[in-house]
Amino acid sequence: MNTVGIVLASGSGQRFDAKDVPKHLTLILEIPIIVWTLNTIIKSNFFSSIVVVTRDEDILKTKKIINKYFSDSATLIRVTTGSGERIQSFFLGLDDLSNANLLDQKTIIGLFDANRPFTPISQLEELYKAVLEFGCSCPVRPVVNGIAQIESGKIVSVPEKLKYVEYVTPEFIQFDILNSCMQDGENIFSSLVEYALKSGFEPAICNASILNSKLTFPEDKTYLEGLAIDNNLHNA
Repeated sequence: MNTVGIVLASGSGQRFDAKDVPKHLTLILEIPIIVWTLNTIIKSNFFSSIVVVTRDEDILKTKKIINKYFSDSATLIRVTTGSGERIQSFFLGLDDLSNANLLDQKTIIGLFDANRPFTPISQLEELYKAVLEFGCSCPVRPVVNGIAQIESGKIVSVPEKLKYVEYVTPEFIQFDILNSCMQDGENIFSSLVEYALKSGFEPAICNASILNSKLTFPEDKTYLEGLAIDNNLHNA
């Protein structure tokens, strides 16, 4: 089964206060975070093509890092320009793969966040198995805090949190399912899960773990470095 990965690395990094170095090139134990992310994707052996979607001003820096660390996989990894909008960046990556004739209707698409570097290969295996059976899959974790619906700055209801989960990337979807929802051109969602639901599919889930943590704020860098050391990822 043809499987491709789209790695989103086009955020502005405002919350991280990224300046000279874009967030996806921030060093985690002296290695750029996107290298950790791509290394896992490549080592899973599922993906025939990977496209990294980044800002136009970060293209050359990103290509330089990829060529340095993945010279043996140069033909596997593509880099293209993204957008300020997350889902639009995903579709720009999809367009790049389509223009290169790397998609067909049965292709499996994996959506990755460049700044969520430690997703275990075992989780990718679980997600891949699930997407083949159910058409879409993603990791989830329980809602810890209370949740509430608000309107006009006031809480109007408190749903039962046990009926809800928080879902994170990576998300997997079959291209024909995504494509069927895209045909009308009216629905712009923020996740592949929403596209699957719109197409009448109920995405399968697997358990997210602490290794699904993400670099968002400056203090997350220290946390991720500790996570890598505690889980012996720096020696993998």
